[in-house]
Amino acid sequence: MNYNHLKYFNALATNGNVTETAKFLRISQPSLTYAIKHLEMDLGFSLFEKVGRHIQLTKSGEEFHKVTEQAIAAVDQAAINLREAEQLAAQQLNIGIIPTLASSFMPKMLRASQREHFATEDYHIFHGFTNEIIAKLYTGIYDVGFCSKIVDERLEFFEVERQYFTLIANQDFPLSQYSIEELFQQPLVTYRKTVPIGQNAHQVLHSYNPYPQIVAEMDDETSIGGYVMENPVIALVADTSLLRQFDLHKFILPDEDRYHSVYLTVLKERLAETKIKQFVDFTKIFIAGS
Repeated sequence: MNYNHLKYFNALATNGNVTETAKFLRISQPSLTYAIKHLEMDLGFSLFEKVGRHIQLTKSGEEFHKVTEQAIAAVDQAAINLREAEQLAAQQLNIGIIPTLASSFMPKMLRASQREHFATEDYHIFHGFTNEIIAKLYTGIYDVGFCSKIVDERLEFFEVERQYFTLIANQDFPLSQYSIEELFQQPLVTYRKTVPIGQNAHQVLHSYNPYPQIVAEMDDETSIGGYVMENPVIALVADTSLLRQFDLHKFILPDEDRYHSVYLTVLKERLAETKIKQFVDFTKIFIAGS
């Protein structure tokens, strides 16, 4: 059943005049007549009947008109709603971000974007870990992501922050009384190797001690900080804003190269999209000025 034929029928049923209806629809009279006949063939019953030189709806036509009038109005409204939704989606930016940047870097950047009247201000921000963020970049759920770097030629990475590693312990563990070599001989806590930052952390551990005594591995600074608060251990962790919630001793590692980088991440095939290109360009400007 042809949707245009339904619209033609609805118009003719409302107007009641073939000539005027064809003119209103901007089609020829034969085209209108053909459409009605074709629709009647599809339906298996007559929609109009002749009364002298005029036409009028049959009883079946009247019932069908009630249905098509409501249906066409609903379809037209749905089309309007979907167009508006697509226009809105084209303007908004869905951002996946790891928690360490969500509480520090992102608020500063959003404030700067508002101050500079950045073109895309409709942000939707979602927290998650690196692997989750990248998976949602692939599926289009996120437009951009702030996370760790992985090896994937489909992705473009722009460094936005360096998170320097530090040793932490609770207030009952006097870090200052030990040399750095002695600290790395103690029972240690750090990240899991399965998370990107964990790979960097384990490299640092093994650079100080080829056989570190690792007693626990976790996913993030909150989990590690909470564990250290309750246990007599040392942890190697990135010094991020998530550690502020804990009353901890810190021992900053002397080598400034011992850090983990966080990146703005984008699918290369989407870099040319206006809203993404504008966001990437603005992020670069913000980083340069920070």
